[in-house]
Amino acid sequence: MTMVGVGVDAGLGALGMSAVAQSTVSVVMVALLVVLITLLLLSERRWDSHWTVVLDDDSLAEESSREEAVAARCDELSARCGLSPREDEIMRLLARKKTMAAIARDLYIAEGTVKAHVRHIYEKAGINTRKDLLELLGVGDR
Repeated sequence: MTMVGVGVDAGLGALGMSAVAQSTVSVVMVALLVVLITLLLLSERRWDSHWTVVLDDDSLAEESSREEAVAARCDELSARCGLSPREDEIMRLLARKKTMAAIARDLYIAEGTVKAHVRHIYEKAGINTRKDLLELLGVGDR
């Protein structure tokens, strides 16, 4: 890096710049490099994806397939039981094994409101427990 700096100073000196002008240009160039590197590092692009290795063992495809199957069962149960949009949303979060507290946080509602919706889902589906719901949705103990 020092050699680059010396080369830049020599080049600027060859242009007939004063020592103060050379220092100013050098500082500005360093500042621009720092800004450029910072922008590259903070950009939304995922640079790490260029350096990671992904082993394709079909586990992602299997997980995606399972999620699609659960979503289809949620669609069917929601339509069959006449769930409201909010009940449907909560049922899908329950299918992802979220806790009541996590659902309340995610939806910005009180935990008691979540419990009321869950109770309505159970009543409409004719079940009594979360285990029953998960079995109905084919989630089970994964």
